[in-house]
Amino acid sequence: MAFSIVICGGSHDYRNRIRHTGRDLVLFLAAATAKAASDKGCSATLWFIAGVLLPGVALVVALFLDKQLVKECPRCVRRISRDARICSYCGHDFTARGNFRVSNFGY
Repeated sequence: MAFSIVICGGSHDYRNRIRHTGRDLVLFLAAATAKAASDKGCSATLWFIAGVLLPGVALVVALFLDKQLVKECPRCVRRISRDARICSYCGHDFTARGNFRVSNFGY
């Protein structure tokens, strides 16, 4: 009797390990999908959800995405058009590369 309980418990443990490993793999693939999509200017949250629903497939699609035509403003961290010279949200000027001209130092 005790022998059969150990065997049942053992197979149940094996199934749980497989289930947890599968879940961990899906979460890893979803995180990789979100990272790949985020690097190309897409929403990481939406691509994470896609990675959970379609693990592996969404990662392949995200890896082959073209870079979006957006850039991130360093001041307000919002995405704007890549061609914009001034952020429409906070007014950050992308054309100014710093005020390190000789005339600014009083020479």
